[in-house]
Amino acid sequence: MGAQFLVLGLLGIADDNNERVVLPPSRSATLLAALLLAPNEVVPVGYLKRVIWGDRLPTTARATLQTYVSRLRALFGKFGLSRDLIETVPGGYRLGVPSDLVSFTELTRSADGATDPETELDLLRRAQNLWHGELLANVDSELLHRDAVPKLQAQWLAVVQRRFALELQLGRHRGAITDLRALTEAHPAHEPFWALLAQALAGSGRRTDALTACRAGRGHTDGGELRRLEADILADAPQRSDAFPADLPQFVGRSAEIDALRAHVAANLSGPAIVVLTGPPGIGKSALAVRIGHLLAENFPSRGFVSLPQGRVPDTGDGPRLLVLDDAADAEQVAPLLTGRRGDLIIVTSRNCLPALSINHGARVIRLAGLVETESHELLGTLLDTQRVQAEPDAVGELVEVCSGFPIALRIAAARLALRPKFPIAGYVTALRAAPATMLALQDVSVAELFGEFLDADAALICAAPAAELTPEHWAATTLERLVAHNVLEQCAPARYHVPEIFRLLAAG
Repeated sequence: MGAQFLVLGLLGIADDNNERVVLPPSRSATLLAALLLAPNEVVPVGYLKRVIWGDRLPTTARATLQTYVSRLRALFGKFGLSRDLIETVPGGYRLGVPSDLVSFTELTRSADGATDPETELDLLRRAQNLWHGELLANVDSELLHRDAVPKLQAQWLAVVQRRFALELQLGRHRGAITDLRALTEAHPAHEPFWALLAQALAGSGRRTDALTACRAGRGHTDGGELRRLEADILADAPQRSDAFPADLPQFVGRSAEIDALRAHVAANLSGPAIVVLTGPPGIGKSALAVRIGHLLAENFPSRGFVSLPQGRVPDTGDGPRLLVLDDAADAEQVAPLLTGRRGDLIIVTSRNCLPALSINHGARVIRLAGLVETESHELLGTLLDTQRVQAEPDAVGELVEVCSGFPIALRIAAARLALRPKFPIAGYVTALRAAPATMLALQDVSVAELFGEFLDADAALICAAPAAELTPEHWAATTLERLVAHNVLEQCAPARYHVPEIFRLLAAG
């Protein structure tokens, strides 16, 4: 490998055997640090003088600087490096030598372009491991410690933050807790480390500890991110029967469904209005039910949210109430709970259509499909940088098509892209088509796992079939009807069925 200079810690040099030599403080060492911090760039003489002497320049500064350059060239020779690596160019000097900073930059750039989270994580770990000790503690330069060192520290913080976000994305919550605790102790004012620690604790089932971490971090930071995370952790906790969840941020679309629900309520003032929100996993049924609860808060001061099957319908006293029965498996499960009073609104969410509730209880069934194209674009625009979305309209359109407008898929895609601000959206779409299960997974959420329980063998086989074969001529009509009732297929004509692209992609994979 050859000798390598070290700047990401104590200034030094590692020889062929990786034996490290820390350079003692000196003005020539300060000069070396300044050149190493700008690899392969021309560093002006005037800047180098200020780095070494500050504002008190000796009259012999230029000649003395040349002496220090000669000393560095002699040092290079001791380690088997060419003395000519320090180039004298008009107005300054340029240094192009192997260094840990150069390796760090190359690794982070490679991580930016990685399409596989494991590869990206490995690159970030290697980049993080290049750092050793306090930055340039053996370099005496007020200018470098004021300007250059904070920039390096910011780069290190960003890499470590990305690294542990990926660790959590890949489900390694417990293994990250110890390191993240150490990071919050070493950098208590860096709010993202507290947020990552809280997420790791929550992902390990330690919600109380996660909330404690949020509150501890708020004592050291401005706390904005931690307050939002604390609310998310509380909202994600198993719902008490008498608690109504917070509204989902960045909620878009569903105006037609909301209007249909309002109309059903208005038409059923004499008794309880019952609505079934049905659709496949990740389509936004629960989010829409919660949004409706907040939109109609003035009409229904008493609101309850029951997570089935274990939930209990609360006694909310007199007055109109809004009750959400979330994630019903079948009609039999919710029928005993439909003891609504006049003026009540009961919303049932289910992956199945529950036709018995319509037949026996007069329920209005509202089937949720994917967000339309404009709504999907709007959602991505709220989750990603607007300019980034506008810069790749074709790629965004293809991403929307691949995700079939499913909010869960769009949110995961946006979160993955947000972690890679320099990665093209088009590149992500290409990777998504090649490895949908991998590219639509984030932290504890995986679209493939979500749909894996939903798509049985018949459904997976049908979703993978060519579109021309989705007719009763090729498949038993009873099977097709069952899959329509379970929201796997959408019937678009008497003998024609549609499969969302996201189902087809995952089934083919």
